[in-house]
Amino acid sequence: PRTVSRDALVAAAPGMTPERIMGALRQRMDPAFLPRPLLPVPALPRNATGKIVAKEVQALYQTLCQPRAR
Repeated sequence: PRTVSRDALVAAAPGMTPERIMGALRQRMDPAFLPRPLLPVPALPRNATGKIVAKEVQALYQTLCQPRAR
């Protein structure tokens, strides 16, 4: 069976709600390509030189998507 994957968005957008972020994306993107889930964070992980490192963002995504114990 084929699996379908969707793009996710880890967003650091101070002062913007997830609804506002998605609203802005809807104005610019076809609905089929909108990222889901949208994961708001206070800041994106950066290295010592201020660059965003893909591996660190992927690790953050995995942490955010883990089921939470009740």
